[in-house]
Amino acid sequence: MGSIKVNVRDFMKKYATSEYRHGIYIPSDINSQLTRAYITGKDFITLRDTVLEEIEANKRAQDERDELYNLISQYRLTGMELEKVDMQGAIEQYKQCIAVGEKTNMFHAFAHAYERIIVLLHKAKDYESERNYIVAYLKHDLTEAVRTKYQQRLTKLADK
Repeated sequence: MGSIKVNVRDFMKKYATSEYRHGIYIPSDINSQLTRAYITGKDFITLRDTVLEEIEANKRAQDERDELYNLISQYRLTGMELEKVDMQGAIEQYKQCIAVGEKTNMFHAFAHAYERIIVLLHKAKDYESERNYIVAYLKHDLTEAVRTKYQQRLTKLADK
């Protein structure tokens, strides 16, 4: 592995900006090294030659995560709005929210969609779909109270 010599101030001007979320993409070991150099007044430091690629990869990964989070949120919020006027449309939005969300590790962003779709499917008397969504929901890390609530709901559905 090689190394590169960088100007501390120039590096910070580029990678400690809002575009780069004020340095959060900088690997922690490099961030520590930069902070020490900045505090001690060093103009240049030597970094591993892969650090710029690492920063860009971290930024791309976060940008992709943000894009998915925004898409999940859009489906969830649209579903919430549609509940007032179009139950079937809301169900479709929640289905999309869950489908996208399940491909991520952002359960917190789409958990509400599970709860709402279960309620709406029950209102629509689509008990089989309701059961399937409850089973899928229960596969997630839920609080004990929430888990108990939906296990009981599943038991009651068996009678329908």
